Amino acid sequence: YEYGQFDKVREFSQCADACVKDVRSSLLDSLRGYDWNCEKERCRCLYDKGTLDSRNSGNFDRTNRDERGDGPIEGATKSDDYFCAELEGNEFVGNADDSADEYSYDETSIARNL
Repeated sequence: YEYGQFDKVREFSQCADACVKDVRSSLLDSLRGYDWNCEKERCRCLYDKGTLDSRNSGNFDRTNRDERGDGPIEGATKSDDYFCAELEGNEFVGNADDSADEYSYDETSIARNL
């Protein structure tokens, strides 16, 4: 999966928040999960291939569009120092602009450590 990365994310739950609340709402339909590196405090929001572009990825500290992946996350492989979670659902609760600060989620339904 291609990803948008946030640096200086200190907790796993903060990674979920960043991937849902700190991105453009247009990205949420293609958000498939997230990876968090506790040692380096990096959060990677995972998206279907072809989702990220110069118009929607400006909030990230780094992006990687060279990865493949599409649809639900299945059969994750272990990566050193990263924890992977599959997104199970999110809900738009209303906002006039395209920011996602009005999205909410139930953390227990989002994070399933793979």
